[in-house]
Amino acid sequence: MNPTIVVAALIEDQGKVLIARRATGTLAGKWEFPGGKVLPNESNQDGLAREIREELQIQIVVGHAVKSVAFNIEEKAFELHGYLAKISAGEISLVEHDRSAWAFPEELLSYDLAPADIPIAKEYIKL
Repeated sequence: MNPTIVVAALIEDQGKVLIARRATGTLAGKWEFPGGKVLPNESNQDGLAREIREELQIQIVVGHAVKSVAFNIEEKAFELHGYLAKISAGEISLVEHDRSAWAFPEELLSYDLAPADIPIAKEYIKL
């Protein structure tokens, strides 16, 4: 069975990157790069822009890919693709998350990140 494609935005501003804490679900309380599932017939970039509009109420410009990670949650296979992004319009309003933070790259690993976000954070720190 093909993995579910999931995308995450590493939204940058003034040397920091946005992370958000999940309010509910399997990963409740874990910090992550916001994003979500790509719909059928949707590109990763279009899916990421849509998910960020839905979750954070902002518009983003999606940049280049940082890293992809394969992982499983409860027997389901996922493939997470992290992309650099910048806010192009709007003010952040949390829908799926209970907290957000702007972190310097070197601070990311001090947060309780979702397991699949850790390799992406480590790759981002190297950029």
